[in-house]
Amino acid sequence: MTQEADAAEGEAQVVDDNPEQECLICLCEQKDTLIMPCGHFCVCEDCGKQLVTAKQTCPICRGNIASLIPIKKH
Repeated sequence: MTQEADAAEGEAQVVDDNPEQECLICLCEQKDTLIMPCGHFCVCEDCGKQLVTAKQTCPICRGNIASLIPIKKH
């Protein structure tokens, strides 16, 4: 299935712009939170919550943050 077909079915497309594991905000915690609706995977849960509380935008695209989705890797 293509990425376009996945997106068409309502599945979030994860855009991992930082292949390293650290959060783009604090640079010390592992990134583990997906920003919606843009789909950027670039922050840790604590920094993501701080962005929402402060009504900030996505650090990658500056788009509005509608929600955060925690992604736990096994």
